[in-house]
Amino acid sequence: MLKEVKKRETFMMKSRFKDFINKNNLLDNCKSLLLGVSGGPDSLAMLDLFCNLSKELNIEIAAAHLDHNFRKESAAEADFVEKFVEKKGIKLFRKSENLPVIIKKENISAEAAARKIRFDFFRNIIEKYNYDGLALAHHRDDQAETILLNLFRGTGLKGLSGIQAKVVIQKLNVIHPMLSFSKKEILNYCQKHKLEPCFDSSNEQSIYSRNIIRNEIFPVVENKINDKAREVISRNSKIIAAENEFLEKLTIQKYEEIFKEKNDDRIIIDFDKLKKIKDRK
Repeated sequence: MLKEVKKRETFMMKSRFKDFINKNNLLDNCKSLLLGVSGGPDSLAMLDLFCNLSKELNIEIAAAHLDHNFRKESAAEADFVEKFVEKKGIKLFRKSENLPVIIKKENISAEAAARKIRFDFFRNIIEKYNYDGLALAHHRDDQAETILLNLFRGTGLKGLSGIQAKVVIQKLNVIHPMLSFSKKEILNYCQKHKLEPCFDSSNEQSIYSRNIIRNEIFPVVENKINDKAREVISRNSKIIAAENEFLEKLTIQKYEEIFKEKNDDRIIIDFDKLKKIKDRK
């Protein structure tokens, strides 16, 4: 009975993963994909799902792991990822960077420094080995946290749209195929498949803005207001993203109507057409 339940749940996860990829055209014009793998539950589940579906999706995959040397256990985590990927029979790119030194040298936050060296690492691999894109394992809970973080810092429709399923970041084609899954679902998947992921102890410390939202704000909101707050915020982000896309397309259309010519230091528009657009409102 338990075996049947496990098979059914695995089928559902694989089916949802595949459907999300197809619905959002994540692998269009993509034959080779680099996966960012930290060793945590999110990226291990993503890697496992891609390994199970790579033939069906007709995609070649490889993994990339960057050791930031920010925690004493990071070297052991890098070794774990190497062994895990080796068992899967795919290629791994592994690198070590001294994040504390970079933070001190460039006088930037830990989050900004980590993001910079991580994307530089991914870009170098993709450019050297001609991968078509990069997959990151952000999930539905990450989506909700990102939207609140953007809101608190001040944002517009784009920021309230959160993490997009398919986006260009720093000239890299990036996909987020795990956005339809909650953290709880991912942890259950890892447990059922005995993936035994690493857990970043710093995530439990409310020393970064995102951690404060995750560890302090959401528990209160879910306990006092809506226990499905993360799911609701994530769902609303899709509506806002669609509205933002519509407004951007409409803006481009109207701009093309009034555009006349562009010189080195100016753009010339047809003011009469602009006035007519304004008067039609």
